[in-house]
Amino acid sequence: EGAKGMLLQGPKAVGELEGKVLEADLEENGLTLHIAKSLVGEGEGIFLGATPGVMLSVVPAGSIMCGYGIGELRDTAEGDKAVAFGYTNADQYVVWEEECLTLAEVLDIVQKNTSSSSSSSSSSSSEIRLLGHKISHFDGEWEVEPTDAMVFVPDPVTDVDDYTWQNLGQKCNDLALPVSSREDYEKNQSKNVLSLMYNLKLVDGELTPVQLLCVTTQDFRVVSSDPVEVGITYGYRFWDAKEKLKESSQ
Repeated sequence: EGAKGMLLQGPKAVGELEGKVLEADLEENGLTLHIAKSLVGEGEGIFLGATPGVMLSVVPAGSIMCGYGIGELRDTAEGDKAVAFGYTNADQYVVWEEECLTLAEVLDIVQKNTSSSSSSSSSSSSEIRLLGHKISHFDGEWEVEPTDAMVFVPDPVTDVDDYTWQNLGQKCNDLALPVSSREDYEKNQSKNVLSLMYNLKLVDGELTPVQLLCVTTQDFRVVSSDPVEVGITYGYRFWDAKEKLKESSQ
């Protein structure tokens, strides 16, 4: 594999993709993104291939592929595309100024900037706010816990005319499925090359999610224009909650 990462693998169509509704070049990565009938689940899926004329496309971990949706934060979930906003530890990843960083790294940056712009010689964690969370800083370690239940609810994408770079991620499937336990899910998770990460910005002095993005979690390379279906990690908790909701409504 080397520095170029693994060869992108996944479900491939035999012949042409069926039901293709969109094709867009991701020029920065030398890739072409397709939305067509999924090979692993119902509805559509996202496929990636090298742009014709590009012999090798190398995509590093932490690359932003597209947005997940345009929507809003609410206190309750609605629909089957809602994604929780909450951090239980500072080692979880976020996007900050187009970079993939841990929440702890972002908090360090914000603390340093707050401290340097403050007239006082030191800065405490009480000066740093994260929407819906309590933040503590002890012995150089950040502790974070949610104080409010918040869920990002994207606007539905029902028509090809609704597709934009900001909402294509809703068409990406989780290739770790089907599973019956958290352990099985974690074993299969490597089949996915994308993950959902919130893009944080300071809004009125508070770290606030402004976008939900689909970000690569591993280095990979693409050597063929033949489209490969790619997967995104939603997490076992997402699917378990969805299954329980289905059972309770029956």
